[in-house]
Amino acid sequence: MVVTAEDDGVSAHLIAEVDQLPFTAESLVINSREEWGPTRDAIVVGGPASAYIGDALMSGDPILGMTIADAAGGTSWTS
Repeated sequence: MVVTAEDDGVSAHLIAEVDQLPFTAESLVINSREEWGPTRDAIVVGGPASAYIGDALMSGDPILGMTIADAAGGTSWTS
């Protein structure tokens, strides 16, 4: 399993921000191919292209969406 430095940094920043509020937070690294769903409120760091939960959450939302286009102009992916 690989966790990108960007995702790791975002997670640390979000936990620091949440800790300033009257909430508790914990970090959980999940397998990107695992069909996992949060059992309580959650912030998901990672996109639909790399994680099942990101795709499941974005696909089920009528407003959120994401398009990734290849810089060479060929391939695009939409959730």
